[in-house]
Amino acid sequence: MAKSEFVRSLIKNVVTKGSYEALGDLMRRIVMIGIMHFQDVWNIDVDRVQKCAIHYVTPDGKIRCFCTYNSIHRSNVEKQFAIPVAEWSKRTGKKMNEPA
Repeated sequence: MAKSEFVRSLIKNVVTKGSYEALGDLMRRIVMIGIMHFQDVWNIDVDRVQKCAIHYVTPDGKIRCFCTYNSIHRSNVEKQFAIPVAEWSKRTGKKMNEPA
C-alpha cells in the first residue's frame, strides 16, 4: 500500500466511523507537527489568542489557551501545583532519574 493510500484509509476511518478508536488509530500511526507564531508578553497578538484552538488543562481542571499559557499562566500553574521531588517520588514510587 502506498503512503498516500495508507493515510487516506486512516482518515477515511475517522470520518466514516467517527469513533475514538479510529481517531486513536490515526494518532498512533501518524506524526503530526504543529507550528504556530511564538507569543510572549512583548509581542502578544490578541486576534490570534481569540482564535486559538489548542488548549492545556491544568490539574484543577481549568482550561488555558495554548497561545497564552507560557506567557501568562505557566508561572502561576507551576507555583500552585509544584511539589518537592521527594514528595513526587513518594507518591509515584519512582526516582527522579527514572522515566515517568
